[in-house]
Amino acid sequence: MMTQKTMDRLVDFIKDYKDIRHLSVAWYGGEPLLAFDTICTLTGQFRNLGLTYEKAGLVNNGYLLDDEKINKLNDLMIASIQITLDGPREVHHTRRVLANGGPTFDRKELHSRLLGIFRQSCVMWTVSKKIWPFLISS
Repeated sequence: MMTQKTMDRLVDFIKDYKDIRHLSVAWYGGEPLLAFDTICTLTGQFRNLGLTYEKAGLVNNGYLLDDEKINKLNDLMIASIQITLDGPREVHHTRRVLANGGPTFDRKELHSRLLGIFRQSCVMWTVSKKIWPFLISS
């Protein structure tokens, strides 16, 4: 997680960059929704920099999306979302599980459909040798 000191240094870095007029952000890496409060805080700081804060994108695994977060996406200027899946249910469940061993695919599929209703979004599949047979048989 990003510390307050790191957030401050990031904002200072952007302020000190003299030629910047526009700012777009991509939230990705690990699972950005684990640090949703950081996304909210930094977005507020970015919007107060006097720049044109154009938009943000979010790449995530979809599992931590809930109604509260979904309702805040517009306020955070998140204009595009990618939800990553590791293949069809059978393959995904062998690669992406909860700490207790529970499945994650069905919840992510629900969020994928929900996001497709009201925002620019896509679902990204990770292609691997395990997934290839599912792709060529469909």
